[in-house]
Amino acid sequence: MSNNTANKQYASLGSRLECCARHVRSGGVLLDVGTDHAMLPISLVLSGKINRAAASDIRDGPVTIAERNVARLGLSDKITVLKTDGLAGLEKFSPTEIVIAGMGGEMIANILGSEAAEWARKEGIRFILQPMTRQHLLRCFLAGNGFLIEHNSLAEDSSGRIYEIIVCRYTAEPYIISDAEAVGGSINRDSPDDLFLKHLTGRIRQLRRRAGGILKTSDDDCRRTELPALIEVVDGLEEMKKLINAEKGKNNAELL
Repeated sequence: MSNNTANKQYASLGSRLECCARHVRSGGVLLDVGTDHAMLPISLVLSGKINRAAASDIRDGPVTIAERNVARLGLSDKITVLKTDGLAGLEKFSPTEIVIAGMGGEMIANILGSEAAEWARKEGIRFILQPMTRQHLLRCFLAGNGFLIEHNSLAEDSSGRIYEIIVCRYTAEPYIISDAEAVGGSINRDSPDDLFLKHLTGRIRQLRRRAGGILKTSDDDCRRTELPALIEVVDGLEEMKKLINAEKGKNNAELL
């Protein structure tokens, strides 16, 4: 396969992984955990943004395919593919960028909080996390365990699905975020206003459906404990929308 053909094949990662790639620092050493077919490290090496990467997965199938893809492109001297669980045994690669994408937020939190990840909890490493579910739980874990959230990004695919990307670094200094901030991803957000508003609207709709389900149940304890918390989060998200719309209105007025 020619370099031109390879570049074309791996140039388009899709909006989700493209957003992750955007946050990888030029010249960094990438560790892609849960790499699947190694699309992200291959794309970044071919583009010249990075020169070295390690790609890991816990499953035999993806590891085999990733090894085949890397070898077929003649990149085995730049990308190491290996089978391992989470961050276990990967400190030897001395990564500056760690991407964990395509997993549930709770699983990502478990990986970062595990004993095997102790080597990675230090200054200088950028974590680029893309949770598919339970994003709020991951943000709460990060705040409570000293991972400073530097970017909250959004990526929308052609079907309209919105993905959340969280960029952080370890400081060993825990901090507190509100439930609305954990759900909305408003801390240091860098997504366009319209996309963020669409994201907030979707989250509010989900929470209202959940609240409606609670109201239909006969479980008084559930109503008494969960419902007020849900309402508080919805109110917080609605306030975020109001602030953004007010700022947009102000900016539009200044352009007139």
